[in-house]
Amino acid sequence: MRRSISILILGAAGLTAFAAPALAAPPDSSVPPETTVADDSAPLETEPVGTGATAELSPANGPIAIVLDESGSENAAISVAKVEPAWTEFGEGSEPASGYEYLRLTVVIESRSPRGLFDVDYNDFILQDADGFVTGAEVVPTAEQVAAEEEPIVEASLTNAQTVELAITFETVTGVAPRAVFYAPDAERLLTVLDMG
Repeated sequence: MRRSISILILGAAGLTAFAAPALAAPPDSSVPPETTVADDSAPLETEPVGTGATAELSPANGPIAIVLDESGSENAAISVAKVEPAWTEFGEGSEPASGYEYLRLTVVIESRSPRGLFDVDYNDFILQDADGFVTGAEVVPTAEQVAAEEEPIVEASLTNAQTVELAITFETVTGVAPRAVFYAPDAERLLTVLDMG
């Protein structure tokens, strides 16, 4: 169902300023440079890039959203590996409400925090539709997970350079296009993960 979520956005427009490259020494030609910003025109993969801790963060999967802390340092990076509109592979008993359908995203999160843990949860993601309404993510197991009595991964605490893949599901009004998916772990941050126009 549609759920309105009030979010205090402080300087969301300024987030892109932090993505500018910092001055650095000339790169070592023997080591390929690390890429942190992806080409927005790159197509999304049609298959997930991995499962659990073996997931791979890659610009080829689509744009990479950089999560910054209050000092502007990188805490994590998020990319979308797979988008499944009108998703129907849910388990029995997890059907969407009448007049609604599921949008399923597979996201890869990489910790870039040099000290401590980076915590991520499916509740950190919200979707806005073309009518301007927002809805939170839901835990919807696949039919395969239900048959195997397997719990889906819904949260993780990541050490530096560790990655995790989360499958997040949104219940959307049938016929109303999704506009964007955001990472919103608290009332003071809103970061675009996927812009669907």
